Amino acid sequence: MRESGGALDAGGDVGVDVVVAVGGAFADQAVPLATGALVICADSGVDHARMWGLGVDLVIGDLDSVSADGLAWARAQGAGVDRHEPDKDQTDLELALQAAQTRYAGGRVLVLGGVGGRLDHELANLAILTSPRWSDLELTAWIGRARVDVVHRHRSLIGVPGGVVSLLAWHGDATGVTTDRLKWGLAGATVRAGSAIGTSNEYQTDRASVAVDRGVLTAITPNAPVVEHHLHIVPRSGQ
Repeated sequence: MRESGGALDAGGDVGVDVVVAVGGAFADQAVPLATGALVICADSGVDHARMWGLGVDLVIGDLDSVSADGLAWARAQGAGVDRHEPDKDQTDLELALQAAQTRYAGGRVLVLGGVGGRLDHELANLAILTSPRWSDLELTAWIGRARVDVVHRHRSLIGVPGGVVSLLAWHGDATGVTTDRLKWGLAGATVRAGSAIGTSNEYQTDRASVAVDRGVLTAITPNAPVVEHHLHIVPRSGQ
């Protein structure tokens, strides 16, 4: 498999099978160092991957927003290109996650990007990420400096003592929610969809966990700590 190349190829292992790069504005972002993971780019996610120094294995989508230079760069390094018609029923992110699921059923998937300046796009991305379709995947998304861990069963979380984490239910109530090492603990609780009751909990240590019996949660850590296998990228002025 192609190794991740460029400026970020400095060793380390983020413990993921697939990295999915999504388009949108180039934001203040945490990016994994060299991973050896499969890298799938949803449309203009190619341009982000190029700026982050990640090699690309597959480009997928309708390709209506990727730059010509970015697409040529991806082709030159041997990336496959799966072009879809613009008039389609799935977003480019959905297509990328389907590709990840096909290649690594039950795998660990890291999604990067998705900050677009459009509220509808960002909400749609969160709705897609939390879909029950991906319940066999361990999904984590870095949207700028916020880390979103999708919880279908059990997830371990990384934070800082006193740091904020919010637990929000999607697509219906989440029942049997149990947490460990959060300030306001839950034990077999119900987190209701459409309620903000899980907002602004706090880490007691740098590790925590959350489990759910039924339903899906997001554990959102704003300004998440950039751990040793990530590099904090701040966009240059004008980007």
